[in-house]
Amino acid sequence: MVRAAIVNLSTAEQRRNLRRSIGPLAHNLVRPSTLNRYAASFQQFTLHLGSLRAVWPSDIQEYDNIVSDYLELLWDTGEPRSSAAYTLASIQFYLPQLRKHLPRSWKLKAVWDRLELPAQAVPLSLEHTIAIAGYFFENGDWRVSLGILVCFNAMLRTGELLNLRAGDVVFTVDSCVLHLGETKGAKRKLLQDESVVLTDPLTLLCLRKLAKGLAPGMYLVQASPSAFRTKWNKMKLFFHFSSFRILPYSLRRGGATWYHAQTNNSHRTMKNGRWDHLKTCKLYVADAQLALSQVLLPPECLRKLDRFYKTFSSQLQSWCSSGRVEGIRRD
Repeated sequence: MVRAAIVNLSTAEQRRNLRRSIGPLAHNLVRPSTLNRYAASFQQFTLHLGSLRAVWPSDIQEYDNIVSDYLELLWDTGEPRSSAAYTLASIQFYLPQLRKHLPRSWKLKAVWDRLELPAQAVPLSLEHTIAIAGYFFENGDWRVSLGILVCFNAMLRTGELLNLRAGDVVFTVDSCVLHLGETKGAKRKLLQDESVVLTDPLTLLCLRKLAKGLAPGMYLVQASPSAFRTKWNKMKLFFHFSSFRILPYSLRRGGATWYHAQTNNSHRTMKNGRWDHLKTCKLYVADAQLALSQVLLPPECLRKLDRFYKTFSSQLQSWCSSGRVEGIRRD
């Protein structure tokens, strides 16, 4: 469920004011953070090009050869996989005349992608998510605790969770709508806002507790990205799994894996997780299921997780007057 970037307003003045609040078209081509990455990558490429020759090439084919050699240099010097993607994207952004004229460079990038799989976040199981939420709750970070449960059940990206304000949560009788703002998916679809509808009783309970007493403009979790990462890393040290790629994004991956396992419905998982294509969703879930099956946490870590899970799951059940909360195991 999404909202269009600009609704069809009735007067030119209304449209003008709304468009000016959004900014010029050129400023909405890419996110500011992405533009900064483009600038840094393109600067590195131009420095490399300047070390090779005094004058930039005038032949498109020559560009393809130079960029190909530069990708080989990045590969050989141990640069991360993302550097190849940002190099090519930045070159085509600042030199749009080269679009579709770098065939060899893109083939080398495709080979790089096949040879070096991305190091992705390990998905979290429901039980481990509840245990982690219990850790934060016991340590007084109850907003982070409930936010973690919302993030898992709503399949949110970390930035989407931290940017949620009280006014972004619209409750109905038995559901709520989260207006997520300018998300990654909204930008990809050329939409200003993206929304998700939630009906899970536990998630609604958490959102009501988070939004209670807050003005519409106040953040639900009330933690900056850097503060949230610091808290998350401290939690990893406590549970002794710092050596595992258990990142905040593990909540979204785990939530999608759990939801698909419960429903066995790829279409519903795709809709709730806001993927564009069914194939992409299926690959995402299959990869997450495989990664989850290969995680072997040390015994000490498992004992701590089990203790927090048992304590906090009981607390969650006591909050729910119905006595049944979707996703909470009843032993």
